Formats: sequence, structure tokens, C-alpha cells
Amino acid sequence: MKTTLLLFLAVSLSQCQVPLTLIRSRVTKFVNASNISKDCAADLSLLISDLFNLKMWALKMLDSTSKLNAGTLNANVHFIGDYDLCLSIKEETQTRTVEGQYCTAVVMLDEKFLSRIKKLLKLEKIDKMITGIAAVEEVINPRKVAGVIGICAPKTCRASDLETLAQNAERKFNLPAHLYFREELCIHKNQPTKINKLDLII
Repeated sequence: MKTTLLLFLAVSLSQCQVPLTLIRSRVTKFVNASNISKDCAADLSLLISDLFNLKMWALKMLDSTSKLNAGTLNANVHFIGDYDLCLSIKEETQTRTVEGQYCTAVVMLDEKFLSRIKKLLKLEKIDKMITGIAAVEEVINPRKVAGVIGICAPKTCRASDLETLAQNAERKFNLPAHLYFREELCIHKNQPTKINKLDLII
């Protein structure tokens, strides 16, 4: 199954090598231009490179990050991803060892944009989906919580690094959404697991 998947991806990517090379270059440049830690930037650059080269560990990191779920139009906005797969990732090179880290991020939308979405999809209950959670109470206004997603990232990236990247992307592409990270919501292998209120909601 893995061989078939990799073959399919290889054939597909070979048909659009020039645009992919351009995308890879721009994504790498974006990461390097962000004000994040040196180790985080190095591991993300390796991730981007190995992802485009179809290395299995990089594909696993992408695969274990959450995607759009079925039922989103019915307010199913908890996008969990694959926690166990993320924490199992370990790639050793001559110079670096990259390990997976699973971070739960809160998605916040601009109030005007959220109102448009609620009106369009009639999601009146979305404001009540994550109520009273200490981890996000202080950032509810002027933005509104719209969901929770699981992100797999290198262990060297702190929550502050990931939030910096999210903020830079938000400004660069004028996105109406913001990802909010906290250190206690990022877990890696062999780290003592602490149950928080966000975990209980999910």
C-alpha cells in the first residue's frame, strides 16, 4: 500500500516539477525569514525538503496533521489529526534528529468573517462549542473561537515559534483566521502527559 501511494505521488509530482520547485523555494524562504528559533527553522527546512522528496517521515508528519473533517457544515470543527503517528516520528540525519510533536491549536476567526460563516451555514451553536476554557478565555475577544486543530511539528519548535509562523502567514496572505498556541498544549514522546480542559472538551 505504501509503495503504491509513493509511486502515485512520484508520478503526480513529476508532472508539475517546476511549480513545485517554486513553491518549495518560497515556503523555505518564508520560514527562514520568520523570527523563530534556529533549531526550529532548520528542522522545518528539512521537513519541507524531505516532503517534496517524498521521504516517509515527512509524509507522516503531514499525514498526522489534521485536515477538514466530514460534518464541518454541521459544526464538527474539532480537527484532531493522528496523535500517535505524530509522536512516533523520529528521523536521524548526519547533523540532526527530528522528532514529532503534537500541538493542539485553537482557531480564531475575525468577528466579521465568523458572522458571515454563521449566517451562511446557520451555525448558531459555534460560539458555545469551547466555552469557559482557561487556555483561551483571554483571547476570545475581539476574535471568536471557531475550532480546534491538531498540528504535527518538529519538537524543536516551541509554541511561540508556531504562533509566530501563523501570525506571519496571517499578515502576508491577509487571512481572516489566527492559530493560537500554548506550550502546555504541545506534547512530544516521553513527556509527561497533562490533561487540560481543552483535552476534556475534545
